[in-house]
Amino acid sequence: MTDLARPVGLGLAARGDVKDVAGWARRAEDLGLDSVWVHDSY
Repeated sequence: MTDLARPVGLGLAARGDVKDVAGWARRAEDLGLDSVWVHDSY
């Protein structure tokens, strides 16, 4: 992935297993995303 021109975040709805969501958040961080938002209904 190329460098991003500005900060980008990922928003996740309360779907799926929490372990999956944690993995997606880690992958987003590894790919250079600035933040991850998780809906509070988890």
